[in-house]
Amino acid sequence: MEFLSHITLVDYIFPLDFQGKFGGKVSIVFYNNLYKTINPLLVISSTKADKHAESKKEVASGLNIGFLPFNELFEISTTTIERIFSEH
Repeated sequence: MEFLSHITLVDYIFPLDFQGKFGGKVSIVFYNNLYKTINPLLVISSTKADKHAESKKEVASGLNIGFLPFNELFEISTTTIERIFSEH
């Protein structure tokens, strides 16, 4: 989070302490409300590390929010993140 917070293209970054099982009605409502509140241009999720990335993509898509599958786990640089943003 510290690393990402220094990137000018990133407006918000915060941890989520959501205990619900993603894909259930409670989590769908949670993410719908979260996305509506912060109104992001993109939702980024690791398709390797986040087993619920596809469900998050569906929620974002339903709200006309772009979804960016991020497949790199550990070797992340500002150049990589800026390249990803510029491609979308």
